[in-house]
Amino acid sequence: MSAYVIANRAAEFLDTPVFFAGPSGEEEAIAVFTTRSNAQRYIEEAGWSDEHDVGELDDSQLLQWTVKAHQQGTQYLAIDPDRKRQLTGKQQEIIVNEAKLADYAESLTRDILMSTRQDDSE
Repeated sequence: MSAYVIANRAAEFLDTPVFFAGPSGEEEAIAVFTTRSNAQRYIEEAGWSDEHDVGELDDSQLLQWTVKAHQQGTQYLAIDPDRKRQLTGKQQEIIVNEAKLADYAESLTRDILMSTRQDDSE
């Protein structure tokens, strides 16, 4: 499965625009798209076609990207943001980055512990 992001063409590493979101409207968010066409539409509507492309991330790359974003202080992931709605101040779909990473860490820990218990019972 893949996710799609807006990537700056000139950057050596994945560099994506930061948006503002959250209850105060001042917390940082990065956009994640469920389809290439949604990401491309956002780029076109924002007038960023000369500087940005759509980047495709597999599951592992998406995890690495969200961890790095979290470490840099990004609190939210904006899911399939709509540029026109954004410009009119309408609510966008967001998820809390830290909460999703915590869920993943908990799941991984549980899987490791379950694996260890299975090995002990054999």
